[in-house]
Amino acid sequence: MVGAQRLASLDVMRGFAVVGMIIVNWAATVANHHVSVVPWPLLHAEWTGLTPADLVFPAFVVLMGVSLGLNYDASVKQPFRRVLVRSSRLFAVGLVLSNLYWLRDPDPDTFRILGVLQRLALVYLATALLIRHSSSRFQIVMIATLLVGYWAALLAPLPSGVPRDITVPGANFVSWFDRVTLSGHIYVPGPSGYDPEGVLSTFPAVALCMIGVMAGLWLCKRTPSAGISFRLAISGALFLAVGVVWSGALPIVKNLWTSSYAMVSAGLTLLILASAYWLVDVLGRRPIGTEFFRSFGLNAIAAYVLHALILTALSAGRLYVGRAFDGLVGGATLASLFSLAVVLGVTWFIVAWLRQRQVFLRI
Repeated sequence: MVGAQRLASLDVMRGFAVVGMIIVNWAATVANHHVSVVPWPLLHAEWTGLTPADLVFPAFVVLMGVSLGLNYDASVKQPFRRVLVRSSRLFAVGLVLSNLYWLRDPDPDTFRILGVLQRLALVYLATALLIRHSSSRFQIVMIATLLVGYWAALLAPLPSGVPRDITVPGANFVSWFDRVTLSGHIYVPGPSGYDPEGVLSTFPAVALCMIGVMAGLWLCKRTPSAGISFRLAISGALFLAVGVVWSGALPIVKNLWTSSYAMVSAGLTLLILASAYWLVDVLGRRPIGTEFFRSFGLNAIAAYVLHALILTALSAGRLYVGRAFDGLVGGATLASLFSLAVVLGVTWFIVAWLRQRQVFLRI
């Protein structure tokens, strides 16, 4: 059996996704502070459409599933209590990170319940339970059911009587459901508010993780070869094609995690994973940057938590570190770029130090 420890490409890909999430979060913070102009690939699409920034989070979800699939026997035997404790801890950490700004100025109306790590916790819990209590065939059926069922939810009329229009922020049943169930504690509050990590949009995220599980199950039973990489790429191409075709009827909206968005994200992730797998695990090559990303991948959650703390500290001073750039042409832009170097550099230094000492933090 090919264990997860032999798939260095998985660690590299996970690290690549985490670094991407760090850069995207930094870009969003910079844009919110109006410090400098941020290139569009680093920002999420305003609503419909797709940018590179929209792909990093779903990629991490797929890779989490791949890891569970590669360790399928251990996942099946894992006691439910351990699964519940791990997901609860992850949710609790996410709750803190989602409200770091709230902690500085507590306001019951601005407290956010869900977020990135909370979504990972819920997806992990649901996927682990599916692995433990269902067959592979049932899991494949569940993937299709979740995606099609979520499509139906997006097409449902709003009980409030507002006309449904998926292309308009908040004008859909999923956003309405979040506004009601989360009592306004969402990312974008208001009568047309929504949450990109809301309640119902967690279901397509579970489907994404299960797609990763299917890929991991398939990989763990085979010796690395170019043929395996090719078949993985074909699977990714098929998912991508289905997602693109589906987007004709259901727009790609990252903030809703529409089913078409999930399929396109899964397809692109598998295509990139196939390339990394072929290069790193089949050919045994280590291009420049491989070990940098792998350090992030081996301590992914720790890296995410660290960057959030560092970014919050920097943003408290409008992303300036001292006044070294004041008076210079483009000083604000230089300061923001320097802040990115600080966030990535400090986070990398710590996770690389942990890796050197064989310390791999797990929540």
